[in-house]
Amino acid sequence: MICILPQKIEKLGYNVGARIRAEILHHEENFSLLKWLKKKYYYGKTALKYIKRYEQYGSRQISPLRRFRLFLRDKRFYSEPLLALGVLTLKSLEYASAGVGYLVGGIKK
Repeated sequence: MICILPQKIEKLGYNVGARIRAEILHHEENFSLLKWLKKKYYYGKTALKYIKRYEQYGSRQISPLRRFRLFLRDKRFYSEPLLALGVLTLKSLEYASAGVGYLVGGIKK
């Protein structure tokens, strides 16, 4: 079962769209690119089911333009060009993997 907590909270009348300014440090000690991309492939395969179930949220959440805009409109993103390039590369690989999964998931139906 897919559990979409923010959407459930939003239906209760609360605002879940607020953003915080605190920095988040990610600790990815044993990061595996292959494992990460397999996970995105799986998400892509199940995307149609997700979109059908959560029509008003689904297409907005998986939109590459919306996701990339989060990074690109923040001026701090450009302060570390090499890191920015790495993030864009990783996000592109994620969407490519999810896209292949989406196609495979659609073909199997």
